[in-house]
Amino acid sequence: MKSTATCQRCLWLRAFLAVGFALIVLIGMQPEAAQIVAAMMPTPLSLAVGGMFLGSLAFFFRLWVWVRIAKEG
Repeated sequence: MKSTATCQRCLWLRAFLAVGFALIVLIGMQPEAAQIVAAMMPTPLSLAVGGMFLGSLAFFFRLWVWVRIAKEG
């Protein structure tokens, strides 16, 4: 059977699962260290606001590119 290269999405998924597994082990083995890591994590509200802000920037950038292309054509 021919071997193929691993896709980018699979690599991201593997990295995500590895980090998640490491955090679960860290929480179970060293609660003090888990509290330090948890303190560094952003709050869900800040993640949501950041996502909306970045999404709005991306929307306006794509709108600006589309308007430029529409004016040229």
